[in-house]
Amino acid sequence: MPHRLLAALSLSVALVLSGCSDDPEPKVAPEPSALNSPATASPSGHASGLGPEGVVRAWVEARNEALEEGNTTAVRKLSSPSCKTCEDLLRPIETVHAEGGEFDTPGWRVAGTNIKREGRGQIEIDTALIYASGSTTPSAGAEPVRYGEEKHIAVFRLVRADEIWLVDFIGYLS
Repeated sequence: MPHRLLAALSLSVALVLSGCSDDPEPKVAPEPSALNSPATASPSGHASGLGPEGVVRAWVEARNEALEEGNTTAVRKLSSPSCKTCEDLLRPIETVHAEGGEFDTPGWRVAGTNIKREGRGQIEIDTALIYASGSTTPSAGAEPVRYGEEKHIAVFRLVRADEIWLVDFIGYLS
C-alpha cells in the first residue's frame, strides 16, 4: 500500500510541476517521512518539535481548519508577527466568517516540498500546493462563488524564533 501512495504522490508532484512552468526549477519532491505519517501541529497550532517542512505542512493544515471554523488562532501561532503575506491570506477567512459566509472546500494540499535556501535562523522552502475546488459564500445570503482546482508553487520563508520555526513570508512562483 505505501508503494501505491508513493507512486500517486510522485505522479501528483510531477503533474503539479509540469503544469506550472516549462522551467525545470524549482524541483519539489514529496517527503518520504510525510508519506508514512502526516506532520501535524498540536491542536493549539504550536510548532514545537516540528522541522521547517513540518511547519509548512502544519501551517497549511491549520489554514484549512480556519476555512472550516473561521478561527485563525492556530495558524497565527505558526506565523511570525511580521508575516504580512500570512495576514493577507488569513484576513479574508476571518471576514467571510464574520459576515456569515462560509467556505465549502477542503482547502490546500501540500504535494511536495524542497528546501531551497538555508541561512542563519532562516530557511526558504519551495512548496507544491494543490488548491481544491469548491465554493465561497462571501456573506450570509450571498450567492456562492465556485472555483476549480489550481496548482501552484509557493515559497515559504521561515524564521527561527524561541527555538521554533515560524512562517514569515509566503510568495508564489506560479
